[in-house]
Amino acid sequence: MEQSVIEKYIDYVNNITDRFSKDVSLISSDGSEILPSEINFALGRYMLILPALIAEKGRLKIELEKIKLDYEKWYNDCFEKTRKLMEEQKESKSIKISVKEYESKVRYDYANEYYSWQERLIEKEEEAEYINQVVSAYKAFQNILVTLAQNTRTEMASLGLVDRMNAGNKRRRVVEE
Repeated sequence: MEQSVIEKYIDYVNNITDRFSKDVSLISSDGSEILPSEINFALGRYMLILPALIAEKGRLKIELEKIKLDYEKWYNDCFEKTRKLMEEQKESKSIKISVKEYESKVRYDYANEYYSWQERLIEKEEEAEYINQVVSAYKAFQNILVTLAQNTRTEMASLGLVDRMNAGNKRRRVVEE
């Protein structure tokens, strides 16, 4: 059984969420402490994930444009066939058939294909909109990571941890202030 547009969209959203939510799960609502190593790991992964999200955004944009072009070609072919047929069938040469009448006839005669194309277009447009929102949210996540890193440095400095960590290491500083 073929999936509906909504089911396909939900599958897409779940797939993207599963792929990229591991890194943002660093910030949880359970109130637990975030270790500096976790923040550093998330900062490091950020620059790996953002390009992947941007690539997915580009892939979806290309896929959407391809579907639009294919739809337009299909529709133009159907429109031309319908126009020729209606012109041949009209009773008087002086009667002009409007574009709206041709379009209506195309949607009626090719209803299954027409609505199938519309579903595909809606599906890809919604996926593209979703990935745009994910990319925007992920870019905002960078600010959260930077703030967490700064807060951790401040907290470590206030506890004197930086001095203790650097005290035993004469060649290079373990933590920069």
